[in-house]
Amino acid sequence: MKRFGYRIIGAVLWLVVSTPAQSAPPAPVVLGATQRTITAQLKPARPKKVVELHYYDDEGRICFDSWQIEATRIDIYAGDSVTFRVRSARRCADKALKAPQIQRATWSVRGGKNKSSDKSETLEPQSSSFAFSHVFQTPGSYTVTVQNRVDELEVHTVNVNVVVTERPAHVVEPQSAE
Repeated sequence: MKRFGYRIIGAVLWLVVSTPAQSAPPAPVVLGATQRTITAQLKPARPKKVVELHYYDDEGRICFDSWQIEATRIDIYAGDSVTFRVRSARRCADKALKAPQIQRATWSVRGGKNKSSDKSETLEPQSSSFAFSHVFQTPGSYTVTVQNRVDELEVHTVNVNVVVTERPAHVVEPQSAE
């Protein structure tokens, strides 16, 4: 009796497995359809660079030190003063910690038409963030580099590329509040 029951179950399973499944008919193909392209318009952004260093601390947690340099202007024109902000931050195990203290920072600007160093200056910041300003005299491509010395052995270098253009005739000169 058991054998007969197993044979019936086996036959039913064989019918279920071997029966072809009903599939949906393929979608109709529309002839003459044209492809559409969707274009997103991104807002212009200020020149910026963020560098993250990953490491494990003494407790074995994964930590991130991030170094950021960012220009305060979107459009940079020859003859304008541009301020650059430098920031550092530290996170361990998804918790914000005190940022690395910078003992000495050296920033420099390279590029333009003569491809030599336009200016270089050394600062002693009092916190984990600081700012400096520079006037780009001529149009061209420049690299702004900041070397942050944390201690005698640890130096972090971050650079950002900047494009300086001639001021268009319709752009009004920035006015100073005196």
